[in-house]
Amino acid sequence: MKGGMKMKTQIKIKSHEDKTSKEGKDYTRFNTSQGWVSAFDSEIIEELKKGEGRTVSVELATSEDGKFKNIRKFYGLVAPGLEELKQANKETEELIAEVIKPNSMGRSAYNPTSMYVSYAKDIFCASLKDNAAPLTIEQSKMLMNAAVELVKQAHKAFE
Repeated sequence: MKGGMKMKTQIKIKSHEDKTSKEGKDYTRFNTSQGWVSAFDSEIIEELKKGEGRTVSVELATSEDGKFKNIRKFYGLVAPGLEELKQANKETEELIAEVIKPNSMGRSAYNPTSMYVSYAKDIFCASLKDNAAPLTIEQSKMLMNAAVELVKQAHKAFE
């Protein structure tokens, strides 16, 4: 990419296509948050494929005319941000709703523990909404313990 531009950036890998150039050289095209980009180095390609569906940090070289974008270096996976965590939580809730349909269980299968777990999870997730930065494991544990204590308090109040 003579005369082009190189920059370190973060992109989300959506999907990939393995290709062979007219000259017979193997490469992979990645559909990303910045459109289609190519990679020619097999080690970089392998790492990028592992990161499919995730955001990665790379060096991106763009041709002078902007037509071609190649990934020249792979720096690693990017820790999920708050928006990605919210999306993962939404997908998990949808999956749980699909697997445990309200009327799919008979009366004898009623389990109040799962209801309390759900309440604690809801309190935990609602508490995350105001956090701008990802929490550490210890902070997450403290927040979950507080949510469990609130559910216990509410349960005792209605006994």
